Amino acid sequence: MATRLLVSDLLTRLGATRRERLDVPIDVSLIQASIEGEAVLDIRISGIGDGVIVRGTAAVTVRYSCNRCLVEWDEPLEVGIDQVYRVEPEDTDVEMTVDATGWIDVGATVHDEIVLALEPVPLCTPDCRGLCPECGSDLNTEPCAGHGEASSSPFAALEHLFDS
Repeated sequence: MATRLLVSDLLTRLGATRRERLDVPIDVSLIQASIEGEAVLDIRISGIGDGVIVRGTAAVTVRYSCNRCLVEWDEPLEVGIDQVYRVEPEDTDVEMTVDATGWIDVGATVHDEIVLALEPVPLCTPDCRGLCPECGSDLNTEPCAGHGEASSSPFAALEHLFDS
């Protein structure tokens, strides 16, 4: 699975465009999101004189884990790709390059855009009730039966403080 594309034919033709569709391998493992497999990249590459511009989309399936109840589910994700690759970039730490033989590598761009688009605090539903802090029961599927007396708490003495 290649993430490199030959663009030397577009470097000398300002405004020339070519469409590409390819599978880009991606492996991301975060605490509450993971992706294993391939992102489907559908892009248009255009010559801009001193390089090329890549525009399009990358689609992938993300495996999320709910932040509150730990339920897992798969969700499709599609992100926009808009990246300039230059033959002689001014700042190689920021700009992507076209190598000396006319190749670009889209793998890092696709990876970065997908990771930035992941849900930072995924929830299975907006009103997820989470897990019981005492017994770990999923409060979305079963009610919690309660847990002993509150007198074992160091704050039990304050329970009736505002009773009148």
